[in-house]
Amino acid sequence: MLTVTHELELLAMPLIKIKVQDIFTTTRTGVAAKTGKAYKMTQQENVFVELNGEIRKIPVMLQENQQPFAAGNYSLNPLSLLRIGRFGFEVDGFKALELIPVQIAGIPKAA
Repeated sequence: MLTVTHELELLAMPLIKIKVQDIFTTTRTGVAAKTGKAYKMTQQENVFVELNGEIRKIPVMLQENQQPFAAGNYSLNPLSLLRIGRFGFEVDGFKALELIPVQIAGIPKAA
């Protein structure tokens, strides 16, 4: 459960703008050398992140059976990256990203 302090910390975070160009994905499969278990990783390739005026292309890992994000503009729900740990927020690399479709003036909202 979020406390007032946690909610205020989230409100102070800069807006992370995300542009998904298309639904192109790549999938890698193999067998883990350490465990011998088969794996399958799918990532969406043409995703761009803007933070503080800097734009970077980043691949977005998709969860098993997760559909790629539709082309469009999004904002990142910071809670999809974080969990509340013993000492506050901690990055949780195993959660699925939650992107929130946004309307940018003159550009259609993501479906």
